[in-house]
Amino acid sequence: MKFAAILCCLAYAFAVDSAKDDNTLRFRPRSDIVGEHWALLVAGSSGWYNYRHQADICHAYQVLRRHGFPSNRIITMMFDDIADNTANPTPGEIINHPNGRDVYAGVKIDYSHEEVTPENFLAVLSGDASTVKGAGSGRVINRQLNARVLMETIKDMHQRRRYKQMVIYIEACESGSMLYHLLPKNINGKIYVIWVCPSFISTLSVCVCLCVCVRGVIVETL
Repeated sequence: MKFAAILCCLAYAFAVDSAKDDNTLRFRPRSDIVGEHWALLVAGSSGWYNYRHQADICHAYQVLRRHGFPSNRIITMMFDDIADNTANPTPGEIINHPNGRDVYAGVKIDYSHEEVTPENFLAVLSGDASTVKGAGSGRVINRQLNARVLMETIKDMHQRRRYKQMVIYIEACESGSMLYHLLPKNINGKIYVIWVCPSFISTLSVCVCLCVCVRGVIVETL
């Protein structure tokens, strides 16, 4: 396992609009923001035991695509050892809730297996193309991604104006330790951070199925 974290980073801001004809959410550019929309989806763990991490990333990919986010603006990093795992009762498929639909189909994986490293994650996040050139052909550097390194990368991105606004979502044990009270005040209002638990608590896997109903008709299952 390289670094046990899941992050969804949306560099630059997006606006969500509701289409009038089909009740479908759509991403639409905001006229007051100059730049492009990017999503970086990362599952930093591997192995059947950590099934949920890659399942969450696949689900996030499907949500983005279903809401109109262009596939050429999504970069995905996951070890990709779940769908064809010998323990998988539905070979070639990944689900993110019991009896759910396959969320693996159609997911374009940019970095997999030994290419999923903290170095490559930071390089992709900061736009350092030279570091990830030929990724997968070299030896894996066995070190952990920590809050200090992530913060240095964010500060560097801010100084080089690599983003307008950014959303960071971390689903991992003790995930609050990565950014809590660490963002400098001068960039604090431009980055929105979500983590699932404080720095001293481990996460637990619990499936809760929620349905969105409109006039008695189920239109979305979360």
